[in-house]
Amino acid sequence: MTPAGPSVAAPAALDEALAAAAEACCGALPADGEWSGSIADGQAPAVPGAGARAVAATLPGLGRLVLAVAAPMAREVQVGPPPAEDLPDGLKPAFMAAAAAFGVPAAALADYAVVDVAALAPAAGEEAHGLLLLDGDIHRATLVFLAPVAAPAPPEVADHEFAPLPAPAGPSGAVAARPPVGGPIELLHEVEMGVTVELGRTRMLVREILDLSPGSVIELDRAAGAPIDVLVNGTLIARGEVVVIDEEFGIRITEVIGYEDGARPGR
Repeated sequence: MTPAGPSVAAPAALDEALAAAAEACCGALPADGEWSGSIADGQAPAVPGAGARAVAATLPGLGRLVLAVAAPMAREVQVGPPPAEDLPDGLKPAFMAAAAAFGVPAAALADYAVVDVAALAPAAGEEAHGLLLLDGDIHRATLVFLAPVAAPAPPEVADHEFAPLPAPAGPSGAVAARPPVGGPIELLHEVEMGVTVELGRTRMLVREILDLSPGSVIELDRAAGAPIDVLVNGTLIARGEVVVIDEEFGIRITEVIGYEDGARPGR
């Protein structure tokens, strides 16, 4: 009996192309009766039985095309003696005919190869359009086109014009001047900061530290009579000399470290 293309009502352009591809594909596949087609339900088109085999390729600029055939047909169409049977070559005439129905020539199918039948199901960002190909009443093949899902368009943002805010009024109704950008430094006047007076520093070995006892003398890296450092939050800001005020130590500032040299104060 002469194979005929599947009779499928497909109003959408994509479904029409898929129906034409299925008809061309069936014309190159062996059959015992008449081919017919049924639209695959859901997003996971049915596999044509246990042991089914599949081939697939990317249709440039369109999506992916997958053809799965039942195990008996896969054995029937394979090319070459066992164990070197070539399924891609056996299904190539049917697959290329299907791709041509989408307007894609065989030369453009660079990644045509055997794939797992799980490739019938769409991946993330794809939607499946499938046809079950029936030889008589027997489901012998499935042809699926996986189309990329278009990303939703970003919401439109309407342009709006906002009226300028009125300047705050002073006590007498006069418009108050806007404070300088960044805010007045007076806002920081009540912030407390840690001040440290450093007499000197040195480095010691662990064994020297362990040997310390009452009466031990530690030599510092500061000469006698040299000014001592004044630090704010660890940053050097001034130098001075030690004084005694009412039986308590104090420091008389002799030098303030400024920004004259363009550098930030510090050690």
